[in-house]
Order: sequence, then C-alpha cells, then structure tokens
Amino acid sequence: MSRYTIEMNFAKAKGQAKELDNAAARLERIASGSMEDAMSTISGNWKGENAGNYLRKAEKVQKDILNVSRELKNTATAIRNIAQVTYNAEMAALELALKRNV
Repeated sequence: MSRYTIEMNFAKAKGQAKELDNAAARLERIASGSMEDAMSTISGNWKGENAGNYLRKAEKVQKDILNVSRELKNTATAIRNIAQVTYNAEMAALELALKRNV
C-alpha cells in the first residue's frame, strides 16, 4: 500500500467519525432544545391523563434520542482509535518495506 493510500484511508476514517459526531450533536440539540421546548409548551397547555401519557412517551423518546447520540459519539471515538492504530501499523509496515527495498 502506498503512503498516499494510507493517508487517504486515515483521512476518510477521520471524516466519517466527524460526520458521526455532527449527527450526534444534531440529535442532542433536538432532544435538549426543540423537543424540550415542545414538551414544556404541551405540559403548560394540555392537562389531563392523556397529556401525562403523551409527555411520558415524549420523555422516553427524548432519552432514546440522547442514548443514540451517546452511542454515535462512542462509535466515532472507536473509529478514530482504530484508524490511528491501523495508520500507525500500516506506516510502520510501509517503512519496513521501503528499507528492505533499499
């Protein structure tokens, strides 16, 4: 594998991890911002048993969204870690191969 290919694969992996981080941040903003605002408005304007049921379900969905966000961040971190280890190993192998050919 060439140095260029190794560098490009590493950059691609880091880019994909960044996309996951961005998606996680968007989900977190939705759950903590828009959804929180909507739930607050609903609780202020809708009373009764059905309102309570709806809000409990909304809170569960909010928690689920935050869990997905956390998992996306964890996946992004894992991708970065694996990419770094792979990059280091491939660069070491390339250097070794180049030394053998000299």
